[in-house]
Amino acid sequence: MLLIELCWRNAMDHRNGKAGTTMISRDSTGKMLDGIAFVQSVATVLLAETLAALRSAVRWAVRNGVERLIFESDCKELIQVLNRKVDAPWLIEPLVRSIWMLIASLSFYAFFYI
Repeated sequence: MLLIELCWRNAMDHRNGKAGTTMISRDSTGKMLDGIAFVQSVATVLLAETLAALRSAVRWAVRNGVERLIFESDCKELIQVLNRKVDAPWLIEPLVRSIWMLIASLSFYAFFYI
């Protein structure tokens, strides 16, 4: 069974609402498998991180048949929300519900703050 780690990072330009995002996927030995980078227009860093998790990491994993997944993020608030330790802010709540629906098909998943 394949274990993939997905990391995403955001660099937010608050003046124009743009965030640069990268996603790196690694196997269980740490070997890099894939990576992407893109710019997104968002209102907050939390929204940028959530969109990266939903649009990049989770969808990529499900489309590629990944069954076991570890998510790492430097966004503590998002990790707490995804681990159901705190309620999702209204701005990201629908996206978080979508993430939970997508990961339901995985045999294992975990969310870590790094």
